[in-house]
Amino acid sequence: MYKITAFFGWINLIAVTVGLSATPLITLPEKIGSDALIFMLGLLGLISAALIFASNQKREGTDIGEKAYPASIAAYVLWSVMAFNWFG
Repeated sequence: MYKITAFFGWINLIAVTVGLSATPLITLPEKIGSDALIFMLGLLGLISAALIFASNQKREGTDIGEKAYPASIAAYVLWSVMAFNWFG
């Protein structure tokens, strides 16, 4: 289970890297600013890194993994709601 979430975190980091490198090439609609897009992608990168770290710690059975894993899942859910609100 924790390998799957770590893999999901790595996929997100790759998507963030591609998204940040493509940001100057993208023409955004008026309501979506490039600063907000960069912030959202940067925040997703931090959450993905936390998800990878927490998954590895949880797999090793450390105490920090017990607390950080649910927190990183909750952060990803909150980011998803924020992104849905922003794009919606």
